[in-house]
Amino acid sequence: EKNVDSVVVADITSLHKKGKSFGHFFRVAKMFEDIFGKDGKVVVAGGTVYSSYVGNKELLKYDVDLRELDTTRTKLKAKIKEVLNGIQVLKKYENSVIIFQDYSNMALFLSICLQKTKSTIYIIQYKCEINSSINAILYKIAKKRIAGVLCTKKEVGEKYDIPYLVTPDYIYTDTKKIEKESKEYSYDFGIFGIIRKGKDVVGVAKRFVGIERTLLIAGSIQDEDMRKDLESLAKENKNIVVINRYLSEEEYNHMISVTRCMILPYVDEYYNESSSGVVYDALFAKKPVITRSYEIFDFVREYKVGILYNTLNDVDFSDVMNENEFLSCKDNIEAYLSDNQAYAQRLKEFVRREKNICIN
Repeated sequence: EKNVDSVVVADITSLHKKGKSFGHFFRVAKMFEDIFGKDGKVVVAGGTVYSSYVGNKELLKYDVDLRELDTTRTKLKAKIKEVLNGIQVLKKYENSVIIFQDYSNMALFLSICLQKTKSTIYIIQYKCEINSSINAILYKIAKKRIAGVLCTKKEVGEKYDIPYLVTPDYIYTDTKKIEKESKEYSYDFGIFGIIRKGKDVVGVAKRFVGIERTLLIAGSIQDEDMRKDLESLAKENKNIVVINRYLSEEEYNHMISVTRCMILPYVDEYYNESSSGVVYDALFAKKPVITRSYEIFDFVREYKVGILYNTLNDVDFSDVMNENEFLSCKDNIEAYLSDNQAYAQRLKEFVRREKNICIN
C-alpha cells in the first residue's frame, strides 16, 4: 500500500450560480472525505465558492459562474481558469492521491498534459468523455499519467483502456445525521431539486388532480411555462403544493424526511447516461422511489426499493405504494444500503493499490 501525504478531491471548475455551488460537487467531495478521512488526511480543493465548504480545504484561484458557459468568449475564459486550477493542484500536491471530479474534461486532460506530478491521479467519469477528437488527442497524451477511472458503468470504464472501478456515484457513509423519521408524513409523494424540462413534473402533477393523495413539489423552477402550469395546478387542487425556490440543504433534507415516497419523473436521456443524486438522497433517507425505467436505475428493480415505469401512464398514483408495498420497500432499502456501503472499502482498495487491476 502506498504511503501518501493525503487524498485530494479536486473540482477544477467549481461551478456556481449566484455565488452558491451548483451541482453535486460538494456532496461528492464530502463523501470522499467521509470514506478516506478515517485513514488519513483528506483535502478538498476547489475555487472560491468552496469558502463555504465545511471541511479541510485548499482554495484554488478560480471558479466558474454558470453564466460564463453561455457565450464562446466567456466559455474560453472559463476553460483557461479550469486549466490553471488543474495545474495549481498538480503542482502543490506532489506525493498524494488526487481524485478529479467530473466536469470539464478537456481542461482536465490539458492540465494533466502540461503539469507533471509524482502524485497518483484518478478521474471520475459518468459517461465516455473521449469521443470528441480534441478530447481523444489530449487523453492519449494524459493517459500515461492517470492511474485509474471511477465510473458508474462498465462500458464507460472499458473505453478508457486503463484500470477502472465501477462504483455508485454516491456511497452510503452513514455519517449524515438523518432527521428521526416520523411515522406520520406531511406528504404522500415529493419531487425535489431543480425543476427543468428534462423532468415531467407537470405530467406528474396532472395525475394528482381529483385524487386524495398529496404531492409536494419543491425546488427552483427553471422554465416559465412549467412554473405557470404548476402554480395553476396547485391553486386549483389542495392536494398539490408547489414551493418555487432554491432549497438549502437543511430544507431539502427536512422535506425528504416528511415525505413518504419520492418521484423522479425523468424524460431526458441525459439522466440515463449520467445518474441522479436525488435517487440516492431518497434511499439514504430510507424512502422508496418511483422513477423512469433507465438502465442506470436497474438496481431499484433488483433490490425492490421502489418502482420503475416506462411511461407515467403505467402508474396509478391513487393506489401505487400502498402500505404493503411501502413496508416491503423499506425493508429492502436496508439490504440495499448495506451492499452500497461495501463500495467504500472497494474504493479504498482500488485507490490505495500497488498493482493495476480492474474491478467491476
